[in-house]
This record gives sequence, C-alpha cells and structure tokens, in this order.
Amino acid sequence: MNKAELIEALSARAELSKAQAASAIDGLVEIITAAITKGESVALIGFDTFKSVMRVAREGRDLCRRRSRVRSGLSRKYLSARRNSLTAPWMAATAV
Repeated sequence: MNKAELIEALSARAELSKAQAASAIDGLVEIITAAITKGESVALIGFDTFKSVMRVAREGRDLCRRRSRVRSGLSRKYLSARRNSLTAPWMAATAV
C-alpha cells in the first residue's frame, strides 16, 4: 500500500475528505520523525516500534581506488520488526 492508497482508505473509513486524511497522515509522519530525531522511540501498541539506532564505525573498502577507509557511525531510523507483531497468517506456523 502506498501513501495515496493509505489516504484513500483512511478517508473512506473515518469519513474524512481526502485532504483531511492526507493532512492527518502527514501530521503523524512529522510527529514520529520529530520524536525519532530527538532520540526517543515511538511505540504503537498492537503495531510496532519506531526508533533510531546508532551504528558503530567500521572499515570499508574503496574498490575503485583499492584502499581501505573507515565509515563513520550512522544513525539509522527504522521500524523494529518484532516477531509477534502483525504476523502474516502464512508465517504463523513458522513463528517461534
């Protein structure tokens, strides 16, 4: 589902105009992004958790120049994938 489909579904379910649904989704994304940028995690019970994790610096290889270089640590923002949240029916049999 892409953003346009999400707006359509929200406007139909909540009986909102498409502009209101788009504004609500944009506002939600801005709030989650601001919280993650500040280093907080956002937990939506029954859905999942959004959080930012700092990766350690590591050595990489520049194949064009044939030399090593150190990649700096990066801050990664992601949706954590817990095993039991929103498990698809076909995955239920393989879940531990």
